[in-house]
Amino acid sequence: MKTLIMRACEQTGRQVVVLIDEYDAPLLDVMHEEENLPVLRNVIRNFYSPLKACEPYLRFVLLIGITTFSQPSIFSELNNNTNVSMDEPYASDCSMTRGEIQERMYNTIEC
Repeated sequence: MKTLIMRACEQTGRQVVVLIDEYDAPLLDVMHEEENLPVLRNVIRNFYSPLKACEPYLRFVLLIGITTFSQPSIFSELNNNTNVSMDEPYASDCSMTRGEIQERMYNTIEC
């Protein structure tokens, strides 16, 4: 991953944006398997840790998933982690805005 990011930056002269969709899917698949969850958590941590060494080449990294883990140890290697899913400037692109959630919940109750 590091080589790919570095080469993309060098060839374009611009910092790289990394988008990872469903970052939490592998963890959700084994969430109920107590013996496999720590192993997979370590594999995922090792997958994301090279991103820290790529920081000079990165504009930003966007991880998209359906869950927020209360103990995000898999991201402990990364700097400047921010959950923007409910921030108004990003919510309409990354998830649903607070108004959309309220509207859909209201419409579901009315049906």
